[in-house]
Amino acid sequence: MNEVLLDKLGDLGVPVLGGLKIGHDLDPRVVPLGTGAVLDTAAGTLTVEAAVRD
Repeated sequence: MNEVLLDKLGDLGVPVLGGLKIGHDLDPRVVPLGTGAVLDTAAGTLTVEAAVRD
């Protein structure tokens, strides 16, 4: 799947993120929709803001 994504998206000149343990995995993580996030390609990190605040 990674090869297909890179083939289709690799020439766009934007970061392509894959390999996250979200969705239908054995131990899926939740990624909230509509929140802010920072993708740091140099550090290889994705930081997602909390969806609910106290």
